[in-house]
Amino acid sequence: MTTDSAAVNKAMGKHFNWEVRGFEEAARFENSIPMHHCFSHMISNCGGKFRESMTLSLQLLSGIKGLRVSDPAKALFKEITESTLPDGTENRWFYWIEYVNAIFPHWSKLPLFVRRLKENSYMPKKVAKLLFLIAQNSDHDVLRAGLELLFARLLGTNLASTCYFL
Repeated sequence: MTTDSAAVNKAMGKHFNWEVRGFEEAARFENSIPMHHCFSHMISNCGGKFRESMTLSLQLLSGIKGLRVSDPAKALFKEITESTLPDGTENRWFYWIEYVNAIFPHWSKLPLFVRRLKENSYMPKKVAKLLFLIAQNSDHDVLRAGLELLFARLLGTNLASTCYFL
């Protein structure tokens, strides 16, 4: 049996056992069925752990990813970068990498983007996550966020490609 998850799904096991309750004990889930978990989900969860450890890029990308629901913010991004933000809605590693790949080539334009977002009062809660890009004395944070994105791009593109393949 293959499940669409990376972890053991106890509820599914209980449900299966309930369904086969009329059969002998050997037919029960834990004793008789080899369990194989989705390798793609395992890789995605691994990437999620990397993402959680990279706090500034997590903050940056969650702010930018949140802007995907704002048409004016997306139009402003396109105006400044001549590129579009991905439409990914899930929080899986491979969607996250789509955002890394969309943002990283425009790293030098992000402060202008954030300033214009702030001036136009687009989605203030999401923009608040991005303000470290334009704050005074934040050179260290900006450099660290950029290095985290570079690392995520180098590692993550391979993991995401593997997830898509699987």
